[in-house]
Amino acid sequence: MKKLFDDEGRVFGKINLIDLTAVLLLLGIALRALLPVVFNRPGPVHDAVLLLEVSKVLPETAGEIRLKQEVREQTSGAMLGVLSRKDLNPHEVEIADSEGRLTLAISSRYRDLRLTVTGRARVGKEGALEFDHFPVRAGQTLTINTATACFEALVLTTEWTD
Repeated sequence: MKKLFDDEGRVFGKINLIDLTAVLLLLGIALRALLPVVFNRPGPVHDAVLLLEVSKVLPETAGEIRLKQEVREQTSGAMLGVLSRKDLNPHEVEIADSEGRLTLAISSRYRDLRLTVTGRARVGKEGALEFDHFPVRAGQTLTINTATACFEALVLTTEWTD
């Protein structure tokens, strides 16, 4: 039986031990880098809906938003979808009465805006819906842009439509 290492330190008399170690190390690094790419393939794209709430908006500003406008996340520029519905609701404020108790009253100046955005998304990390590679979760606050306005919006729901 042949020796595992010969007199010159080669494995089976053919490969230098240091070269073999270097090749195996580089191969391990390459596999480590490629594994997330192979196993974290993005899922299929589906139609999805975001329900957003913008609180304390002037009616004139809310009137600037039109249906079928593109809605983008400001920081990343990710396309969230197209505005498919908007509802303007009274904004409630707390007012202290003469005895110091807080009561709810309707603001004469501000409104709350509910926006329905329809777009294409896939399931991302930890189950979040990813719109244009931007993860969106219920309860998250987004800065959104349309062609005519920019708002801070709270994500109320994210759901599939198909």
